[in-house]
Parts: sequence; structure tokens; C-alpha cells
Amino acid sequence: AHINKPKEFHFQGRKSKLLLVGVLLFYFLITYGNIVISYYLPFTMQKYGLSTTEVGFVTSLFFLSITVPGFLLPHIIYLLKGMTSFVAVMLIAIGLFIMGFGNDGRNRIRDFATDYLR
Repeated sequence: AHINKPKEFHFQGRKSKLLLVGVLLFYFLITYGNIVISYYLPFTMQKYGLSTTEVGFVTSLFFLSITVPGFLLPHIIYLLKGMTSFVAVMLIAIGLFIMGFGNDGRNRIRDFATDYLR
């Protein structure tokens, strides 16, 4: 009987090493970013006069924003297909624009969001 074997796909030699180094660097940067943000976020937020409740809420939102996409990522990739990277870059750009927009006052974005949601 003819058995369909799965197509094997693996890197060998230099490609394998470059892939491993890339994955390790990516993992290092993500882990470093999580540690830095979770450590410095309370100090940064207190600088702007937020209460400990608000600091805890922002920290929780940060980790929630990291966790939730992991569950939704296969569905997002399936829906967007080739546009996935473009949409991700656009969302990053929009997020940076929003952060820059609220740079001169901590209440500007909160006021904008509450006015928009009413």
C-alpha cells in the first residue's frame, strides 16, 4: 500500500544556524521588553500622578494585550493571509501615533476615548 508521507521541510547548515540565531534574538528582545515594561511601568505611571489601581490596571492590560493575540493569531492569519504583516505594521503605526498624540497630557487620549464612546 502507498502511504502518503508528510513533506519534510527543514533547514540545514548555515540556514539552520541563522534561523536559530534569529529566533533566539527575537525571544531575547521580547523577554527583555516584558521585563523592562513590567518593572518600569509603575514608576513611569506614578510620575504622571496615577493611583496604584490605575497602574495595576495598565499593567494588566499590557499583559492581556500580549496573551490574547496568541489565541487569536491562527484565525487572524487565516483571514488576512498575505496582508497580515501589512495590517500589523499599520496597527503599530496607529498605536505610535496615538501615543505621540497624547504626549503633552495624560488625559487627552482618555478624554478623546470617552467622548468617542459616548
